Amino acid sequence: MLQTLDFEERAEFCSAYPDLEDSVEARDWIRLQQATCRSVLTLEDPHPDMYFYAARLQYRSGMLRHRVHEFLRQGAEQGSAKALTALGWMEFKRNEDEQAMVDAYERAAAMGDPVAMTELARYIAAVDYLRYSPGREWDYEPAFQLLEEASAMGYPLADLILGQLHGFHANMEKAETYLRSAADNGVEAAYSALERRGFDVERPADDTESRYPSHYPWDLVMYRRPEHAPEGAFVRSNTKRD
Repeated sequence: MLQTLDFEERAEFCSAYPDLEDSVEARDWIRLQQATCRSVLTLEDPHPDMYFYAARLQYRSGMLRHRVHEFLRQGAEQGSAKALTALGWMEFKRNEDEQAMVDAYERAAAMGDPVAMTELARYIAAVDYLRYSPGREWDYEPAFQLLEEASAMGYPLADLILGQLHGFHANMEKAETYLRSAADNGVEAAYSALERRGFDVERPADDTESRYPSHYPWDLVMYRRPEHAPEGAFVRSNTKRD
């Protein structure tokens, strides 16, 4: 198959959203994508994001996780904001280096990555999984600024956290607006947040589709936006691949 693809087709296949099904077919498909990524990275001057896509496939495969870090490091050095964001979280989880994580998020946010903006805001405002980090003060104003910018770029998780923070500050009108926007864009946690605040909620009838992994930081930085995967992508679905 690889011999029949030109460079652009290989790059497109490498960057395609990975199959998240737990099946032999899915694993075979991932291996084929990995081989394609390797061929892309051996060619002259690959796009920096190709290292991120290679890391994502390596992470998805569950094998040789140290290679994930290496791909992300290479991508970050080449200028990939996606790779830099994921590398930041990996430095925190793998090396317990909180400052390295913050530095990476700040650099990636400055490059315009809404995922980095949102994760940095989560850290600054001590929201969710970074809530219990000791020895630092919470700062809501820069967090709001980062989240509003990420929201304007269409990143649904920013809407979720904006809704949570506005609710915390008793601005229920804005809380509802942002939480409903997040829910409409696939953030399942937004439905529960609306219900806790007494708002009427109509959950989607079909609960078999993949929802946004709002509480799994690895999924957030590696898989990013599964509900916005390209048409035809195979994302935790029972649909047969053509």
